Amino acid sequence: MKKLKSIKDFPTSFWQGKKVIVRVDFNLPLKENGRVSDWQRLIASLPTIKYLKKNKAKILLISHAGNDKSLKAVGKKLNDYFKVGWLTDIPETWPGGEVNLLENIRYFKGEESNSVFLAKRLAKIADFYINEAFSASHRKHTSIVGLPKLLPGAIGLLFALEMEKLTKLHKPQKPFLLVLGGAKLDTKLPLLKTFLPKVSQVYLAGIPANSIYKKLGWPVGKSVAPDIGKGFRDFLKSSKVVLPVDFKILSSRRGQKNIKAEEIMPGDMIVDMGKESLEDLFSATNQARTILWNGPLGYMEKGFKDGTRDFYKKLQTKKRAEIIIAGGDTIAGLGENSKKGNIYLSSGGGATLAFLTAQTLPGIEALKGEFK
Repeated sequence: MKKLKSIKDFPTSFWQGKKVIVRVDFNLPLKENGRVSDWQRLIASLPTIKYLKKNKAKILLISHAGNDKSLKAVGKKLNDYFKVGWLTDIPETWPGGEVNLLENIRYFKGEESNSVFLAKRLAKIADFYINEAFSASHRKHTSIVGLPKLLPGAIGLLFALEMEKLTKLHKPQKPFLLVLGGAKLDTKLPLLKTFLPKVSQVYLAGIPANSIYKKLGWPVGKSVAPDIGKGFRDFLKSSKVVLPVDFKILSSRRGQKNIKAEEIMPGDMIVDMGKESLEDLFSATNQARTILWNGPLGYMEKGFKDGTRDFYKKLQTKKRAEIIIAGGDTIAGLGENSKKGNIYLSSGGGATLAFLTAQTLPGIEALKGEFK
């Protein structure tokens, strides 16, 4: 098994003249008008690109942007930092210029099926592969697991930082607070199973809390509350698991108001965590030395960001705690200038959950020569 290397593990002279494919994650959140709403993932990748550029490497950036979105706007943004060439197809020979960006890699047949043919098309023009897409490395795609089989490779600076920060959570300083909101609870059950013995408390919010209340027979009205499997019952037996006691609801009859959980009526929709539950969550942060938060507290798609942003403001006052916030939707809801001091914003959503559960990812195993 090969040792996982970072780009800093090589002498700077190593990069001179090297033709390097850098897999980045420029799958950026969009506003309703189709414009990018948050450039943080792009900005976080810049140190690796600039490091390689400074050391005279020739760089080809590849990324996905959903299945059907163009990366043309990303190319224009990159040109604010350095000159970037734009490629609509995989070239037969290495393109001119210091840095080039290839159109959405999912436009090319075989990316999502880990095509050997596509991997060979890319590998034949390059000398080296760098994975700087931690947030996409839970996917078994050509640009994540296929290319490292054909080229020597390493991880970028952001990828290395993600691993360093997240690995610490397996031996956290205590008390350790875990906050889970956002989408379906089923996707978070493996993380709960791994971390329940290590945490002091688990606060559930958002759709996971709605789904549990529905399964327990409590009223949830018109709230988004997907059915969940049997696994959650074991976790509810633990005194560490805390559910909201009140919610902000939206109703055609009652408008917006804060109500107790047992007061929800058939026409009500839960849209955010209630005031009492938020205060309880705030109190839980007072003694915590480690905090991991994944998933918004409210219904972000409908514009209900108050609970998420109020909680974030509270976390900014916790100077003694190690705080990690994970998930694109969560981070997008924090507003501008969201990266502060001892708070680390993980670039991954599903990848972060997968890494915390398994302590590895397909993209990591591929670079170590262990992916099957």
